[in-house]
Amino acid sequence: MIHTLDAITRSIQSSELLVTRSSTCVDYIITNLFAGTVRVMYNTGAGYTYKARKRDILNLLSNQNISLGFWVNNCLDLDNPVHQYMYKFA
Repeated sequence: MIHTLDAITRSIQSSELLVTRSSTCVDYIITNLFAGTVRVMYNTGAGYTYKARKRDILNLLSNQNISLGFWVNNCLDLDNPVHQYMYKFA
C-alpha cells in the first residue's frame, strides 16, 4: 500500500516519471499518468508513444517486480502507437 501511495504522490508532483529496470528489450519507459500515455524506448533505439490505462501505469510505478518487457507486451496495444520516433546513437 505504501508503494502505491508513493507512486501516486510522485505522479501528482511530476507529470512524467522515468521507469528503468534491467530488460533485454526495453531501455526505459516515461509515464504520464494524467495523459494516460507512456513513451517506450527500446534497446534498438526505436521509441513509441502509446495510450495506456491509468491503472496499468499505476501498477507499473508501484510494483518494482514487473518486467518492463512483460508490462509492454501485456498492457499496451503495440499495433497502434500514438507516435513513433528514433534515436541515433553517437
